Amino acid sequence: MKAEIITVGTELLLGETLDTNTHYIANVLKELSIPTYFHTSVGDNIERIRRLLNIASKRSDLVILSGGLGPTKDDLTKDALAEHLQETLLLDDEAVDKIKHHFHKIEKEMPENNLRQAHYIKNSHILKNHNGLAIGMVTTKDNVMYAVLPGPPSEMTTMVEKELLPFLKEKIGGVFVSKTLRFTNIGESALAEKISTIIDAQSNPTIAIYAYTGDVTIRLTANGRTTQECEEKIKQTEALILEPLKPYFYGYDHQTLADVVIALLKEKHYTLSVAESLTGGLCQSKLVSVSGASDVFSGGVVTYQTSAKEKILCIPSELLLKYGTISHECAVAMAQNVKALYGSDIGLSFTGIADEHAIEDKASGTVYIGIAMPNKEPISYCVHFNRGRNANRELSAIFGLNKLRELLEEKGEHYGY
Repeated sequence: MKAEIITVGTELLLGETLDTNTHYIANVLKELSIPTYFHTSVGDNIERIRRLLNIASKRSDLVILSGGLGPTKDDLTKDALAEHLQETLLLDDEAVDKIKHHFHKIEKEMPENNLRQAHYIKNSHILKNHNGLAIGMVTTKDNVMYAVLPGPPSEMTTMVEKELLPFLKEKIGGVFVSKTLRFTNIGESALAEKISTIIDAQSNPTIAIYAYTGDVTIRLTANGRTTQECEEKIKQTEALILEPLKPYFYGYDHQTLADVVIALLKEKHYTLSVAESLTGGLCQSKLVSVSGASDVFSGGVVTYQTSAKEKILCIPSELLLKYGTISHECAVAMAQNVKALYGSDIGLSFTGIADEHAIEDKASGTVYIGIAMPNKEPISYCVHFNRGRNANRELSAIFGLNKLRELLEEKGEHYGY
């Protein structure tokens, strides 16, 4: 089976949106041993989409389209495919009900064109949208399979995982089992280098590496006659991978660092409070995104200005004048004082420079993270990031959560960025 990926959207051609969908879909297909021969982006023009489908149908067995499923007049992917296949577009009753319920819930009148998101081609297999309203579909004609997916990555990836992958696995035959290993504090190229011999030797399971801000994942996919056979193959490869990468490993599948930290706090019966400066509440947001966080997260503050550190966290002005707000001393004081403020077992703090300019004679991207653990001397970590403002903030929050995870797991080693 030869695959082709078509991403639809004028914003892709103008460079306004980065096409990450092709990268994701191609990696998923690789795990199923389906080679991708062509990647193409096309604007929101029904004639150009239709012409591209005509070309793709002559050279590929599987054509995956992503984007152009919205409610507006320039969302034309389904219309173009229907014309290409000379088929009719119908409305899916379940999708229509979901769209109507959505507008009823938010107490707004539904524009009629929103029903376009419920369109599907006659006799196709519908792919449900778990994170949005526009349904996808799979249809086959003249031995060519067409899969239609939404453009927004959060909708597309979930639809692939929960709808398209099971469908393709059933068509291909046999049993497929996947497992994702999650790593932090290491870059994609460094990780790949450490397991290069394993990657070179891969066959079954396949190994796919994905890089995100502050996070790298390895997805293992095995094919076999039974689930047990697949799981055993994955277990063997996982052991080989973790041998050089254990210091950077933190979880499996959809676990986040916040998930792991909350679980460890519960396990050890500890509570946590957080004081943030440059991260502006980002760490707290990650923590409270975890269901059940209220069992262990006492609360937190954002003390962005120096005066807030003095008034809310009661940090002496003498300390800030002597050492500055971007310092080991300030980070430790923030962690200790937020711990005292909330009466929690642990205090975590963030202070530093997100922007690309120096402050207090500290280089841009300098960040101090303080942690006050129970019955131990408080500590701080100094790290340097060299990304944009918000990437530096994101990396700071991730680094702090990871150091807290290591301390809760009683590892405490310092692996620097």
